[in-house]
Amino acid sequence: MHKDWFYYDWNMDGAPAEFAVDMELSGAAPFGTHPVLLYIRCDMRNECELSRRALRHIASIEKKCMRQLDPYFVGFIRDALRYGMFFYVSKRKQLQILEEIAQKERYLHCITGCDVDPEWQTYFKLLYPDAARLYTETNRKQIELYKKHGDGITPARRVTLSVFFPTEALVPIFAEEARLSGFAIGESEFRPEYEDPHGVKLQCVSTLNKREIDALTTRAIRIAEKYEGHLEYWESPLVPKKSPLR
Repeated sequence: MHKDWFYYDWNMDGAPAEFAVDMELSGAAPFGTHPVLLYIRCDMRNECELSRRALRHIASIEKKCMRQLDPYFVGFIRDALRYGMFFYVSKRKQLQILEEIAQKERYLHCITGCDVDPEWQTYFKLLYPDAARLYTETNRKQIELYKKHGDGITPARRVTLSVFFPTEALVPIFAEEARLSGFAIGESEFRPEYEDPHGVKLQCVSTLNKREIDALTTRAIRIAEKYEGHLEYWESPLVPKKSPLR
């Protein structure tokens, strides 16, 4: 793992995937000196899930890329079957070096590619997390807290999301779209001391499975963004884990 990177769960081509990105580059991306994107995708030759041996080979490929390309390694995406790494380099001809690294790999099947990307669009639009993706880490921490207090996680229960806006007029417009998307609309809230003082509660029935919660918060955030709003927090009744002796 890269210690200072941000890791989050998302989807890639419809499949659950882990994304990792070096967020520190967002404010100091060297657009002028490293305008070329190189990427390499690795998978098993027998189309099976990536094995521990495969991950060791991928780590070796990463080291070779860092040593021979002298790139900005900005992130990776991995799922059960594939592992893709993204690098920004100074010259398009460095693709040849990456191709040679891939060709020498015997255990994994590797595909390479290159794109002139002077604005780092792949970094900012594919890898860098927006508000919904960032919130998946909040979900992970919240779910872990529920687990710590004995929640069974898998039972369905009422989940309440609190969403806030800068003006009161935006709340009913948002609430109607949220209702049409499947949420029940709860009570309104008002916090005059905050920048976004006007809120409304959304309710639905869900387990605390992370993928389900991620889907709920993403849906709420995407709708709220249309009306200058943001998801503040979510909460749920604690449902204790059943004893195996019962």
